[in-house]
Amino acid sequence: MKTLLYSKYLLILLLFFSCKNNVSNNIVLNDFEKIDLIKFNKKKVKFKTNFIFLNELESSVTILNSDFDIIINGIDIASHINTNQEKVLSKKSISIPIVVEFKPSKVFKNYETEITKIKSDIIAEIKIIGFITIKEKSKKIKLEYSHKQMFLFSNNKNLYLNNKNEIINNEN
Repeated sequence: MKTLLYSKYLLILLLFFSCKNNVSNNIVLNDFEKIDLIKFNKKKVKFKTNFIFLNELESSVTILNSDFDIIINGIDIASHINTNQEKVLSKKSISIPIVVEFKPSKVFKNYETEITKIKSDIIAEIKIIGFITIKEKSKKIKLEYSHKQMFLFSNNKNLYLNNKNEIINNEN
């Protein structure tokens, strides 16, 4: 009798988790798009990117909110919170713009010398972590997200990073 009770409990748990994950398996949280550097000087750094949300469900969903932290070289420099609800139709995607602005002294400071050093080219790790809360039919689902990539902060538009994170000059 006890074994039968445990079997029923296990079956209920399996059904619950398989139903719960079914929705999140049909939602694709893509990596953020190419980062565009808008401003890079001693007073301000500003860049923008887009986060792509793809709904592969047979029904539409509503994005209730999103909350992302932007971390550069291990330093939490900004938050992006969006509470605008947006409906995403079945098999469609939307782009959530993310604009980040910070003082370079927050990230590019040499703490031994207390000098903010803006070299012409700085390679840094950008990490975006957070979540999106969606509503599918009457069910609220919180989807977590984490992505990191290396980025070249430079005012030289001919430079880029290759897949080994080496600076390449594209002046040819």
